[in-house]
Amino acid sequence: MNSIHQLQTRTRRWAYAAAICAATALAATPAHAQTRPASEDDPVDLPDFIVDASQDRGYQASAAISATRISTPVADMPMSIQIFTEDFITDIGAVNMDSVLEFSAAVTKSGTDSTNNEGTANFTIRGFETSFVMRNGFRHSRNFDPLLVQRVEVVKGPSSLLYGQVPAGGVINYITKRAQIGDIRRVSGTVGSYSQYRGQVDFNTTLDPGETMAFRVLGSVETRQGRERHFKLNNKVIAPMFLWRPSNNTSVHLEFTYLRKDINAPVGMLPLVDTDDFRGDRRLRVFLPVPRDFNIRGIDTFSDSRDFTGTLEVIHRFNDTWSGRAVIAHSDNSFERMSGGTGLMNRNARTLARIHGGNAFTQDYWTGQADLLGRFQIGDVEWNMVVGAEAFVRKSTTTNRSLPADMPDRNLLWDYDDQSTWIPDTPNYPDDFFISSNSSGRNESRSAFISNQFNFFDGRLRLLGGLRYDDYKTSGMNLLSGEASRGFSGSRTSPQIGGLFKITPEVSIFANYTESFEPQNRTLRDRENTLRRDDGLEFETTDADPLVGEAYEVGFKFDLLDNRISATLSHYRVDNVGIVRRVQERPHPTQDPVLQSLDYDVQSGSNRTEGWELDFIVNITPQWQLLGSFALMDGFVLSNEENPDQEGQLRANVPKRKYALYTNYIFDEGPLEGLSLRAGTVYTGEREGIEQFAFFVPLDSYQTFELGATYSWTVRDIDYRVNLVAKNIFDEHYMASRFQAGEPRRFIATLSVDF
Repeated sequence: MNSIHQLQTRTRRWAYAAAICAATALAATPAHAQTRPASEDDPVDLPDFIVDASQDRGYQASAAISATRISTPVADMPMSIQIFTEDFITDIGAVNMDSVLEFSAAVTKSGTDSTNNEGTANFTIRGFETSFVMRNGFRHSRNFDPLLVQRVEVVKGPSSLLYGQVPAGGVINYITKRAQIGDIRRVSGTVGSYSQYRGQVDFNTTLDPGETMAFRVLGSVETRQGRERHFKLNNKVIAPMFLWRPSNNTSVHLEFTYLRKDINAPVGMLPLVDTDDFRGDRRLRVFLPVPRDFNIRGIDTFSDSRDFTGTLEVIHRFNDTWSGRAVIAHSDNSFERMSGGTGLMNRNARTLARIHGGNAFTQDYWTGQADLLGRFQIGDVEWNMVVGAEAFVRKSTTTNRSLPADMPDRNLLWDYDDQSTWIPDTPNYPDDFFISSNSSGRNESRSAFISNQFNFFDGRLRLLGGLRYDDYKTSGMNLLSGEASRGFSGSRTSPQIGGLFKITPEVSIFANYTESFEPQNRTLRDRENTLRRDDGLEFETTDADPLVGEAYEVGFKFDLLDNRISATLSHYRVDNVGIVRRVQERPHPTQDPVLQSLDYDVQSGSNRTEGWELDFIVNITPQWQLLGSFALMDGFVLSNEENPDQEGQLRANVPKRKYALYTNYIFDEGPLEGLSLRAGTVYTGEREGIEQFAFFVPLDSYQTFELGATYSWTVRDIDYRVNLVAKNIFDEHYMASRFQAGEPRRFIATLSVDF
């Protein structure tokens, strides 16, 4: 399908969607209200499905939406959720999602992607990996630009009640900015270390005197190099968005985002080598010393992505009891990469192989959601009920390219001891490559849920309970052979229950039980059927059951000294149940010399993470704020029936300890008025770098520090703001994951002008 036809198809889809939602909004609006503009005496008030960030105080968020689907005070939620506000994201000079999430003690970088795609890495939440983030509650690619983001919310623990097929550790959901009534005219420019240059604009205006329509556009252009040789990033974002309020009870939001990210010579692995040392039965792999600008990727390698997102949302309040929300979201993402090189060194020859290859990946998401909120008062009991339904379709294609086996430069060997052989040239792409595999896939699901919140005794006791039903299926095709691959289908019901009791107005105790699930989409062959196959007899396979997350959590919430201290202290246990283990018997029971071992599958394993967490915001004075997060974690193999010696083995990317602190002091009077000073630190403890039973790669602990300062002033009704940030000020050299070195020392300066 050519690009013009794709654009026409996409335009027609959005035209149909816009017409349907606009008609819904008009039909739900009384005739007299359709033409009556809003006024100051009769304001629009639709807060149920939207977080009001204007109530945030610096780094302290008053409410969240990611854990309940409706705006709920953080202090009233019987669960742990950590929120990073727009002020915090701006102050730290965030360039990607990693910059924000490193201040969450529950989140670490998992690094299962061997290419540094600059802000699109996977994350581990409470010891369990997630390969995606949510955008406004919808599954989305990991592309992220801080200009678009109003806040980042980390929901800890299994969250299938609201999000369906998600990992056990939790969900990362970022909330984007919206068009709003009022004027914003802001431009900013950034310069930084490693030739970083960035310009961005934020323009919002009200379109009519009746204040029923508004338009906003966000845009940025950025170029940046890196510490590693040949690395260069180019980033472009444009995001127009619209608001229409046909009545005081209805709002329509329409937004589009186009994000383009091009990376030349994306950073690959640092060299690893197997040693003769063992930890138990596992062989030790260690990193080899190399210059800090080492990059095994060649100058012709690249990692390019394009991301188009569109969302149409209608919110309507029917009366004082019922409100509704309908959303259509679309995400069209393409990714193309050429890379070469492996970081594993040949011990005897002391060489690093550079085996070149490339791949292209596209995915197309369509999601529809509908939520109905009812607020009831039954005697002294307040009951909030949310009923929702969702339909989700994801189509994808994957194309892999390789060099022909007889090409003389297929394997370029670097002699570790002779840097003159470290030649970064690679074959041109894609002329010299052939398509080695080409496949398509389709994932779809239909789901419905109900969530209930009950408030007793004037809000002292709060109960939350809900159920979600998901029906899902997958299918695929080998595009080279035209053969369909095996499809999978199933269904799952996920419960959630929790309660919070205010011991005093300032101190609450809470507890919850939650579940999640992830389809495994694979077939299993047990021992008996594997023996039958090896004997040339007919054998059977079965589909693996979903991977189920089960979590218990209990803790305290504090809201002390007139909201000057807000904190959550919790103890949790998260289990991932139904892991498929590959069992290998040696020698093969038939004693056939050709069959050295018997390999079969057993779905009986489980992994666990348990620990303590403390998140807090302290307003030491009205001018001085402190944000902190502490975690003690223990992630290990809980059960492995076929290999019990592996039980208790530590799992990857789960540090025993992690903490983060960040403080900001604002001078609001005297000669230093307009100045704010900041300091922060992040500590991550020693952890396993790889989750394999044959090898382990220990990652050392590390601690980084950063400083910041902002000065704001006004001249002739024009507001100016200079923000200075120094990251990793002691230039700590550390491994953020087994594939990726941490950020070096960087300096960033940003000038913003509001006029």
